[in-house]
Amino acid sequence: MGSALKKPGPPVPGADAYSVVERGPHHRVWERIEYELAPDGRHVPHRLRYVELATGMHYWDKGQWRESQELIESFPGGAVARCGQHKVIFAYNLATAGAIDMELPDGKRLRSHVLGLAYFDAASGKTVLIAEVKDCVGVIVEPNQVLYQDAFDGVRADVRYTYTRAGFEQDVILHERPLGPEAYGLAPSSTRRQVWTEFVSAPQPCKSRRSVQVGNAPQAVDERLDFRSMQIGSGKAFKLGAGRDGLLGRARGEPAMLEALQRGRGVAVGKQWLELDGRRFLVEEVPVPTVQEELEALPVASRPIANSNPRTIQQLGASLRRLPQAADRQESGPKVMQLASASAVESPAYALVLDYVTLNSSLSNYTFRGDTTYFVNGWVTLYGTTVFEGGTVVKYSTNTSATLYVPYGSGQVVCQTAPYRPAVFTSMHDNSVGERIAGSTGNPVRHPISNSWLSLDVYEAVLRNIRLSYAGIGIGLFPARLTLQNCQFVVCGYGIAQEGGENLSLRNCLFIRCVAPVACSGQILSGEHLSVERCGFFAEAAWAHIRLTNCILANVTNLYSVPPQSISGSHNGFFNSPQFGVQQFVSPVYPFQTVGGGAHYLVDGAGFRNVGSTDISPGLLAELRKKTTYPPVVLSNITISGATTWLVQAQRDTDVPDLGYHYDPLDYLVYNVRLSGNFALSLEEGVAVASFGRVGLSTFDAGKLISRGSPTRWNKLCFYQAVQELPVRLNNTASSSMWLMEWYGYSPPAVIQARFTDFSGMAMPSALLSGLSQQVELRDCRIGPGAFNVDSAPTRVAFTNNLLERVSLYVGTFDWVCPIYFYNNLVRHSSVYFDNGYAAPVARWIHDNLFDTSTIGGAYTNFPTFRHSHNAYYMTTRLAGSLGGDKILTAVDYQPGPLGDYYYPSTGGNLSQLIGAGSRTAAAAGLYHYTVKPNNLKEGEDNNPPGTVDIGYHYVACNAQGQPIDTDGDGTPDYLEDRNGNGLVDSDETDWNDATDLGLKVTITRPRSGSLVP
Repeated sequence: MGSALKKPGPPVPGADAYSVVERGPHHRVWERIEYELAPDGRHVPHRLRYVELATGMHYWDKGQWRESQELIESFPGGAVARCGQHKVIFAYNLATAGAIDMELPDGKRLRSHVLGLAYFDAASGKTVLIAEVKDCVGVIVEPNQVLYQDAFDGVRADVRYTYTRAGFEQDVILHERPLGPEAYGLAPSSTRRQVWTEFVSAPQPCKSRRSVQVGNAPQAVDERLDFRSMQIGSGKAFKLGAGRDGLLGRARGEPAMLEALQRGRGVAVGKQWLELDGRRFLVEEVPVPTVQEELEALPVASRPIANSNPRTIQQLGASLRRLPQAADRQESGPKVMQLASASAVESPAYALVLDYVTLNSSLSNYTFRGDTTYFVNGWVTLYGTTVFEGGTVVKYSTNTSATLYVPYGSGQVVCQTAPYRPAVFTSMHDNSVGERIAGSTGNPVRHPISNSWLSLDVYEAVLRNIRLSYAGIGIGLFPARLTLQNCQFVVCGYGIAQEGGENLSLRNCLFIRCVAPVACSGQILSGEHLSVERCGFFAEAAWAHIRLTNCILANVTNLYSVPPQSISGSHNGFFNSPQFGVQQFVSPVYPFQTVGGGAHYLVDGAGFRNVGSTDISPGLLAELRKKTTYPPVVLSNITISGATTWLVQAQRDTDVPDLGYHYDPLDYLVYNVRLSGNFALSLEEGVAVASFGRVGLSTFDAGKLISRGSPTRWNKLCFYQAVQELPVRLNNTASSSMWLMEWYGYSPPAVIQARFTDFSGMAMPSALLSGLSQQVELRDCRIGPGAFNVDSAPTRVAFTNNLLERVSLYVGTFDWVCPIYFYNNLVRHSSVYFDNGYAAPVARWIHDNLFDTSTIGGAYTNFPTFRHSHNAYYMTTRLAGSLGGDKILTAVDYQPGPLGDYYYPSTGGNLSQLIGAGSRTAAAAGLYHYTVKPNNLKEGEDNNPPGTVDIGYHYVACNAQGQPIDTDGDGTPDYLEDRNGNGLVDSDETDWNDATDLGLKVTITRPRSGSLVP
């Protein structure tokens, strides 16, 4: 396992072929082998993979998963779609009871037929039928649609059905404009246009309800109908043909799309499930005023229904005619529906569509892992809690329905991202980050403005630390209240497109080369510390009030395309852009500079530094003090041949705020920086280093890396893609793999000593550490996602109190005198491989660790030399041969605290049983001044139980302000004064309880002659 991450070399020709290694109902896993050249000249395999997602990708048939096909075929009595998880039979004649017979993925049936069109006046409660279904024959429109033309008496309109692997859609396409509501004595301002569909057979749906509003129209009820294995979600009214497709739709002249499941189009359609007189109806409706302009382009209906009188909903339901069964029709035999190409079917120059969409259940409580690249190749519906971990990369196909969709009433989104650990959403053709997708050209372009990378039908969402590139619409919302913080939008159509009347809060966001950052119909759009560069306009924001603070607009052509209610702001900077608000700052020069993959660091001459307002969100202000507008120093192809210290050099914004977007700081951007000789490169507290190109830091000559951070100022070692926005591969090479550190040393070994250092990777072919003959000592560090390879260390390997998440850790030694210490680590969602090649005269210790949903393996030749006990396991196979004291957990109940998310409950719960359950004392573990409890009681002073160390990862105990405890107030935290953490004042330490103890001790070993000292 360790050999897969040896010294990199050129890939073997022909090693880039993908194959499918796993299939499921909504996914498949693609894998390829990339060969690397090992130091001994062997080509060793490196396994690379990505996960392809699409709702309904496969269906189970004859004992295996088969790929679904969006195909409708002729069938006796009509037509059938049967190559997918759901199956549909279409009657030859639409005016047939149960004309649409759908078998759901769980085998249950939905049999329905459309009945007619109606008006409903919400003010009077009266409704009137204006069109009624009539006998009409369907035709199959290649490959996946059935069209029933001229399907109604009363108005010329078609009914179209679209079958996809993700779901099913019914569209009513109006070719004529019905008589207006006033013709029936109804008020146009309060009237809704309705489509009535009867369900003659259906399981009882679980309903969730909300109100929808478009513009200033009256609110309408919208129910989500959950049939367990399928759901009926939000529908739309939109236009076919020339013109705009609603607020967020296609550009003029763009042809209508055949895909059924497009988001961000048209006007929201409300719907209700009604049970009247023993019958069940789906009633869809859209306010007449919201589509009146669209209808004006249609000719007036020439054959309206005579004697249509307003009545109550109940009366209308009772009066709707019952359609005949197929068996009752006097026909010569079952007829087969004919096939017609799309070009052979009459396509209106302009038409209005009202639809409903039935969606397959797809992924529930799904986690997008920080160590995995995903390929979205179609519509993906996400139910329950969807988690995006930091480091995950999600790529999208050119399929216009490629969308991650969270429906209302059934889901929420949680960003488990962080600074230096973003989630990235980009095109399949973007090879700058993540695994390369089969078929990628490496030349991404912006997708059409017809779908969203993320489509959220939720009430409220908070998204942090994400990047979206090349999307038609980055985030589509309906009608969610959204807060975005620390986000980047690169070459998108619309960054955010919102339908509905909720507020948008954008904080520290970057928008570059977008048509517009925002299209919305919300109440308030507030922006703080935005950088908007090379955009056509800032917002398409009818009905909204816009306020910007501390923002920068550079090369923005117009402020808006549709006038908002108001636009205001203060302390904003402008370059070649329209100006507004008070306290304006106009730059005489282009305000940004490019360093590495970051193109929006400020230049000194712009006048945008130290001029911002502090009257912004308090949480944002606190975050900005840890961020920067200064670029890193770039170091490439250099050799360090002496002791060197790297200091913090990218100034953090701790004074008056600079304007615009702030980056996570990078002090140094490194490529092929080599340490030569037995010298140390030391990283000062708080330094951030990012690698670019093939290898960042390396040594082949026993170099040393000494990194000393602190609990509140960690050192960072990462890849540049975790911070910088440009979708380019810096110093690209033939191989896709990247190495953060390549550490080779023989005699003496290459050394890494780190404390409070964050080694963070991303979901791409990369390794955080690889090499041979390493001495590695990590304490209080965080590692992952990524591969971390510690191999053949001749003197010492020590992992003490570290957090490892999504890590592939290899610890191997073939040296018989090398001790290995693995104490008090938390290993989550990771794989650990202990490779022990020889019987050792020294033991290798694995004690007091918590293994959470991980795998542990090893080369078991002489594996008994590893001694282990007092480890905790959750969803992890226990190591054999334990010396005792292990804990098997049935659940984990981590608690948030001042320094992280993995504290334990003080009492009760599952993790509390790990308190005081370790193999030694807290003092012996060096964790006297640490804690696992949110109340921050020091472990060395905890009397329950006394003395014994807790199992798992510990945080430094903090005061009420979230700072490490400094008992004597001398400015040095207790854990630093007691450097070995044993709770005693040793000869080289100061007393953390005594501010007067300055550590000035003198030891007299040889008194002068005549001295009074005995």
